[in-house]
Amino acid sequence: MAIYNLEITDILINGTRAPDNDTLFATTGLVVNNAEGALHHDWGAKSVALGNRGSGSNLATGLRWEGVDVPDPTPDRPDGGSINWTFTLMNAGRADSGIIPVLNKFSDAFAGALANEVLDALKANDVGTAIVYLANTIELLGAHEVLDLLTADCDGCVASGPHPFR
Repeated sequence: MAIYNLEITDILINGTRAPDNDTLFATTGLVVNNAEGALHHDWGAKSVALGNRGSGSNLATGLRWEGVDVPDPTPDRPDGGSINWTFTLMNAGRADSGIIPVLNKFSDAFAGALANEVLDALKANDVGTAIVYLANTIELLGAHEVLDLLTADCDGCVASGPHPFR
């Protein structure tokens, strides 16, 4: 079994959506599958409030996963296990203290969708499968919380990315 450490060390803010500062929150989720593609370990999600930041800010996130174990290859599956890692940076200037639990649920669902190969389904033009995975993600979060995350003035997703390592 291979052991990895994964980290988003810092974020450079080139520009803000608001005139002066954005109120930033970052989240990361991690799911590891075994060689057969089944769940090996769901590491959950980690989120951090990064505060009010202006253009030119370089922020240390502290978002680190240590000791991530990935199953070895098998004779039938020579690639071994896979890492499904997500990252999202949100601007939520009007957020209350409830944003961190919502971000954790979002990140968990995002990593889970990645582990269930929703992106692979989209690439293969299997829209039906992708819609099912995405609908499950939205159902998990609750439609109201999704809309709150993605809309309203300058608020919403600033940067996001899936990182599948297969």
